[in-house]
Amino acid sequence: MKCLPLIAICSSWLFLLPGAGTAYSDNSQAIDGSAWKERSSELKIAVCQGAQYKRAGTVVELSEGSMLLEAVKPAVIKTPLSLLEVRCRGLVFVRVSTGAERIFVFLESARLICGKHFVGLGSGEEAYVADHEPQVREILVDDAIGRRRARVVKLGEGKGLAMSEFSMVQAMEREPVIYQVIHSGDPQDLALRDKLVKTAAVLNYVTSRHGQYSGGNR
Repeated sequence: MKCLPLIAICSSWLFLLPGAGTAYSDNSQAIDGSAWKERSSELKIAVCQGAQYKRAGTVVELSEGSMLLEAVKPAVIKTPLSLLEVRCRGLVFVRVSTGAERIFVFLESARLICGKHFVGLGSGEEAYVADHEPQVREILVDDAIGRRRARVVKLGEGKGLAMSEFSMVQAMEREPVIYQVIHSGDPQDLALRDKLVKTAAVLNYVTSRHGQYSGGNR
């Protein structure tokens, strides 16, 4: 089978994203005001409407809602069930709801700590942390983002951790917080979009043997 050069794949996806249409999320909320709610020499933060968080330097505590964080310097995101250490230049998206959390890693890598357990996450990987043992239907939630290679780890005390690979292209198209940032028109945000698309293309190429994503349509 003849493989397309990565540059061709990147070009086709760059063409696709600007015309992706209405962004999607499970709560249909847009972000507050401008694309980035906070921009500093340490990090950038964008959130959905109603998100509850507070920040002290490079440590952010998210108690409710969705957040996109770009770490200019190494950063930490604390949530009710876990703690996420984000590397310099990392880009992560975190969604917190009652009794469950989702962590998507887009760029670089991150370390997730749940009690005495910790796990490394790379680009294109998602972690689902719950205050109960998660079922497959919870992992493959109907948010129009495809997933594959889901696996569950028991954390004890009735808690659970599930990991999977997710479609970066679908997440970029269908999560409003991410969608608005990469379509803001700001030169830095456009450069971030290009980097995300290229990363997604490389991941798609090197993980092609992992099979199709469940959910979504691409």
